Amino acid sequence: MNKQLATREILWAAVDDWTGLWEAVWSLQTLWPELTGKPAQREARSLLKELVSQGLVYICFFNELTNGERPVTAEEAYDLLDAAKNWQPPSSPQNQVRFAATEAGERELFKLEAALEASS
Repeated sequence: MNKQLATREILWAAVDDWTGLWEAVWSLQTLWPELTGKPAQREARSLLKELVSQGLVYICFFNELTNGERPVTAEEAYDLLDAAKNWQPPSSPQNQVRFAATEAGERELFKLEAALEASS
């Protein structure tokens, strides 16, 4: 798995919208179909933890009914990322664990896009 491509994919999703953790797994599986199940989830979790620690994404509780978010601290984010239930598509429109990009994350995505474009 190319980490730069994986990071770009996750940041793109984070910039686009509030993205569910389960969608991060799907995004990685789109790029690497051989990455399945628990290994895909481990890769997505590891990458999201790294992006949170770098201040490029944040984790929040999201409510689809109000389109509202409640960001959590980095410490809470790590706990939420470690909870297996948060990696499953939700059964309720409320209190979904999602991620989104910070302004620094948006800038990093543009840098990655330029670097990948230059290398191809």
